[in-house]
Amino acid sequence: MKTYARIDKGIVMEIFSTDADIATLFHPELVWVDVTSVAPQPNDNWGATESDGQWVFVAPPPDEVV
Repeated sequence: MKTYARIDKGIVMEIFSTDADIATLFHPELVWVDVTSVAPQPNDNWGATESDGQWVFVAPPPDEVV
């Protein structure tokens, strides 16, 4: 099973795991990135940037305590 992150405007919007070909499951305009072997695994609201075909994921800053 592979794990994918859906990226929208540089943010991980959701995580999805499947044995199926991701390209056949969703509209082709959606950006899905294989994160199966990424450590640590990104989660919702993580930042995501792509450069030369490589994706980098960054955890959001911790919530501020007021």
